[in-house]
Amino acid sequence: MDLQEFTNTCEKSGFQPLGKFQMRHGEVLIGEKYVNWFPDFPEPHWQMLWVIARGEIDVAQRLHITGKEDGHSTPLGVPRAARINAAKEAAKFYMDDAVEVGRYN
Repeated sequence: MDLQEFTNTCEKSGFQPLGKFQMRHGEVLIGEKYVNWFPDFPEPHWQMLWVIARGEIDVAQRLHITGKEDGHSTPLGVPRAARINAAKEAAKFYMDDAVEVGRYN
């Protein structure tokens, strides 16, 4: 998936694309949106969309950030860099596990 295709997909879903990041086992594309309510997370939070692209999309998942994990009282207090790093770490964890089980080389 190229960055323009990811940008189009994000915008259709209400996410703001934040860019593409080269990681050891593939590219990670990240987008975010602020949500006041979601069925599994009824309080305001950030939804981070991370996508692993290895030529094509391999996996896409959402990460919910409430802000309380970082000691902030509201999700608006979580800096964008921290949100991006959390999404990159989630993707890295997935990729490292995929390498360990032989799914990625």
